[in-house]
Amino acid sequence: MKAAQAGLSTYLTGQSALDDVVVTTKIPNLYAIPCGPIPPNPAELVSSELMRQLLEEASQKFDYVLLDSPPVLHVSDARILAAEVEAVVLVAHGGSTPRELVNHAK
Repeated sequence: MKAAQAGLSTYLTGQSALDDVVVTTKIPNLYAIPCGPIPPNPAELVSSELMRQLLEEASQKFDYVLLDSPPVLHVSDARILAAEVEAVVLVAHGGSTPRELVNHAK
């Protein structure tokens, strides 16, 4: 598998090892895991035991582990991931996102 194609989805489906999907960035000591190919079952993958293992291993290797997810109101991925982490930051576009949607997301 080409490195450009490897990512979280290939790790969670057993096609790549964790060390093969963690990439360095231009910022010293900042690493990232790209999403990889979009799978047909993303919610199933992020709710898997392998995802929990990834979060555990990453928290042992790194000082901070940040997850970026799709919008919370559109798909279940964000809600699934929120249950697995210590804290959540909800980002809304001030003056644009209706207050009701922010409250619903919260």
